Amino acid sequence: MEKILGLVDSQKFQDAIEELTDLLESELPSPKLETIEVLNRILSQSTKRQDLQIAILRLAKYENSERYCNLIMNLARLYIDLGQLSTAKQELERLRNIDNKYIKCILQGFDRMFNQKKEDLQKEDQWEQFQLLEKEEKDLDYFSQDGLCSYLIPADWFQKWRLYVKNEDPLVLDDPIMGLNVTKLRQLLNLNEDSINEETEVIPGPIDSSRLLQIKWNLLPDPTQSKQYLNYVLRNDLREGVDFVHVSGKVFKFFQKIYGAIVVKRLIVKQEEQERAIVDLIPRVVEIMILENQLEESSLSVNGFEQVQELTRKIRVIKGIGNEIRWWKFKDLQSQMDWMSMIQKGTFIKSIKGKELDFKIKIDDLNLTTQDILICEIKQGKSWQLTAEMNAVQQKEQNVSELYAKFGISNVPKVLSDSRRGMTGLQNLGNTCFMNAALQCLSNTYEFTEYMVYNHFAQHLNPNNVLGTKGFLAASYAELMKSMWFANYSSVSAIDLKKVIGKFAPQFYGYGQQDSHEFLSYLLDGLHEDLNRILNKPIVTDIEITNESDQQASEKFWINYTLRNQSKIQELMVGQYKSTLVCPICSRISKTFDPFMSLSLPIPSFQSFPSSLYFIHDDSENIPAKISLQLSTDMTGLDILKQLENLLNVSHKRMNMLLIKEHQIQERVTYDKGAKWINEHNGILFVQEVESNIQNLIQNQINIDFYYVARGTKVYEIDKILSFPRQVVMNRNQNSQQLYGLIYQKFRIHLTLAVKELTTKEFPLKDEFLSLPRPKNLEESIQEFSILIQNQLQPFILRSKDKIFGQSNKEIQFSDNIIFDISGSNLSIEVIISDYLAKSFQILKLQRCKEFTTNDTKSQQVKKGEYDLDDCLRAFTKEEILGKGDEWYCNKCKKHVQASKKMEIYKAPQILIIHLKRFKTNRISNLGNFYFSNGTSKITSMVQFPLELNLNNFVLSKQAGDNQNYIYDLYGVDNHYGGLGGGHYTAYAYNSVLNKWIDYNDSNTRTTSNNVVSEAAYLLFYRRRDSQKCQMFK
Repeated sequence: MEKILGLVDSQKFQDAIEELTDLLESELPSPKLETIEVLNRILSQSTKRQDLQIAILRLAKYENSERYCNLIMNLARLYIDLGQLSTAKQELERLRNIDNKYIKCILQGFDRMFNQKKEDLQKEDQWEQFQLLEKEEKDLDYFSQDGLCSYLIPADWFQKWRLYVKNEDPLVLDDPIMGLNVTKLRQLLNLNEDSINEETEVIPGPIDSSRLLQIKWNLLPDPTQSKQYLNYVLRNDLREGVDFVHVSGKVFKFFQKIYGAIVVKRLIVKQEEQERAIVDLIPRVVEIMILENQLEESSLSVNGFEQVQELTRKIRVIKGIGNEIRWWKFKDLQSQMDWMSMIQKGTFIKSIKGKELDFKIKIDDLNLTTQDILICEIKQGKSWQLTAEMNAVQQKEQNVSELYAKFGISNVPKVLSDSRRGMTGLQNLGNTCFMNAALQCLSNTYEFTEYMVYNHFAQHLNPNNVLGTKGFLAASYAELMKSMWFANYSSVSAIDLKKVIGKFAPQFYGYGQQDSHEFLSYLLDGLHEDLNRILNKPIVTDIEITNESDQQASEKFWINYTLRNQSKIQELMVGQYKSTLVCPICSRISKTFDPFMSLSLPIPSFQSFPSSLYFIHDDSENIPAKISLQLSTDMTGLDILKQLENLLNVSHKRMNMLLIKEHQIQERVTYDKGAKWINEHNGILFVQEVESNIQNLIQNQINIDFYYVARGTKVYEIDKILSFPRQVVMNRNQNSQQLYGLIYQKFRIHLTLAVKELTTKEFPLKDEFLSLPRPKNLEESIQEFSILIQNQLQPFILRSKDKIFGQSNKEIQFSDNIIFDISGSNLSIEVIISDYLAKSFQILKLQRCKEFTTNDTKSQQVKKGEYDLDDCLRAFTKEEILGKGDEWYCNKCKKHVQASKKMEIYKAPQILIIHLKRFKTNRISNLGNFYFSNGTSKITSMVQFPLELNLNNFVLSKQAGDNQNYIYDLYGVDNHYGGLGGGHYTAYAYNSVLNKWIDYNDSNTRTTSNNVVSEAAYLLFYRRRDSQKCQMFK
């Protein structure tokens, strides 16, 4: 099963389905629930195969477990989507005997949804009333009102309703499993041939918000009416706008009375330290151990801003008791594990290494991780059972220490003999793996960590910077780094840092899964502003580039930036883009040079396709080559020529690429032409080896295209081109005799073959000619051609195809001795073959060639859907045309235009952070004030990235004389595993103190090899090789 889960995480669904089908066949008639669960996980990504999903889910055998309940609820939801509500009810009846309070709570929600009396309202009236309610909501500024509730509706339902009331056709969305072959699986389940259900009916059913929930098996539901909304625990992987939308109370009740609904709502809260109200989406689920007559493991759902006394109220209400209650928190995780271990062995320990909690302390201030368990001690009789192992003095010292660490800056810690030196895990506080992975990579950026842990940063704190966090972010980050590098804990909590971030960036306030790159971007920007040495930022004017060089323009923009921004982050991690926009109407060019802290690279989506070409050697004695290549749609003409250069050991600067049809040149393929463009244009691809290709001709050179032509034998016959054009390069100061000599060098091999077929009567010098050595140079070729003329055996005569000397189709005699000083750099010549060679015309055609097949590893990589970092860099720097809605205002044309845009790297920083853009959001839709995505996908393609990165070819400042060597070493990888929104983040980082690669997975750390390249890589951290060596602990 581990192998199958790996295939699913990598989105190799066909392989996973085949493995699962075999596994299911071996397990029938009683398959394991896990097998059913994974099959459903794949098939649920599409709404096109519900019959197959239903057949699989119906195989689930009853058991009193969370997994079984999930499967049956998924089955019921399928029937709800199909409008078969009575069947959905029947399936849910299978859960009535489950002995679990949380399941019973969800079933009550289903019962209310099914049993609600519904109103009948025409869809036109629905739309009109919705608009009125929406306006009322907007006027009230509903979602800024502290204490009101936001109601959560599945985005799929909301989208379906919108299409229904507006009479729109269903959207066609990406379906990652549309192409799956499930024939064997269907046969196994005795289903008919595979069919794809087309969604024709868009009438929405009841609002089944249960699909937004996770099953929390040990949760104790609160019967208190005002707190029942906390009984539903949201899934960790939900994404706002993608999985659900927020609506106001009136809007929800309007929907509910028409369709029925399971009510899932959350409180809108505005705390003192927050500038704006937020929806507290994910309340804290507190794991507890109830100590009454016996121990009972449970969990409670509370808002983080509530106090410990709320936990007490809940326990009393749920258990129906009035006893006194005390709450205990262990000193650390190790103390908790030791105590729990003794309990599991049957030994009750009365003393506890921890402290009794104050009823007035907020839940969020307890700094709970997902591993923490609180002890709920219910007093029995007159005495308590537990006592604190810590005395009052120790507890006070601990409280003072926590407070000091939270708001102050501690002294530089002493180095302990068992200091972890960076091999310290970060505890998961509730979906905070995105934060932990980014922090571990940044922690191993020793240049910045040294600056923080040795308190060098303190002198640069800028508490008055309105763009920062008043210094709190920098201080809490420094304390975290000290605990990770100097302390001896196997794992520590980043709760203080998270609190500061949540206070100043509300998007990170709760405990939902977030994007690691977005978090890192905020963190770096916040640290930069907290440590910005510019205390009073001057106002700077916009820069308008006129005739400045790129180097001068870059310097102007950089000076402007550093007038307002100077910090350790800026020194280490800020590079500079060059952005070029060109107006398609007036050709005005606009350049800007903007700073960046991370380089966001697109992952290419190019495809590979087979292609073949003919390579004609400069030396006509060499047999032409037919070469089969595997090209990709992102390749250019230059890329193809460089591939040939590696194959044939011929410089690409000596190659001209042509598209030829019916012996005529259709297109001259320049370096910048794309392989896709080449493939779409008519013609056979030829590459000719010449002295210098068209792109590299020097001023006194001309490219000559020459065509072998046979004269018409009758008056009404036109001359006929016999074969594809050949090419030579001549100097402008060369005369007609030298042109004859150059072409004769190419023609001589054909003449030799023809002469062998001729009689001595037809070619009197046959024996002498065939015994002659091949001319060694141009002078000998001219001399041999002259002898043939003298013996009335001139093999061809030249005729201009282009206009020269005022006329076209002008015959050029060998004896003319004219100079071809034409205005352009290209001249077309016809080579009129003499009549005595008429029966040998076939020899001039391409009859024989040597077959070449490349075994290019890059092409094979593309075929497998893999790319490398250079592909991403090229995709980033590729010129693009701005789309509609994203036009640029040209101040010369005075209008918005779809300009061409090109992004490039002008300056690269010492620490280079690369963001691989794996998450792609499809078109955003809106309905009034409600914005939601029509789907998001994750690009799981493998991107091969090097341990040693040579960026010299991509940094433009190198062209302006920059002597910096941009060679980088990889030292960190932030990985994302799994699907969208949820999934899991881990990190690999090179610890420069221990000189080892470390695998960081939340609290767990272990040493690993440097084999850190995988398709999960999301953020890459590179250090320029000339960086100063790590000085920590020295």
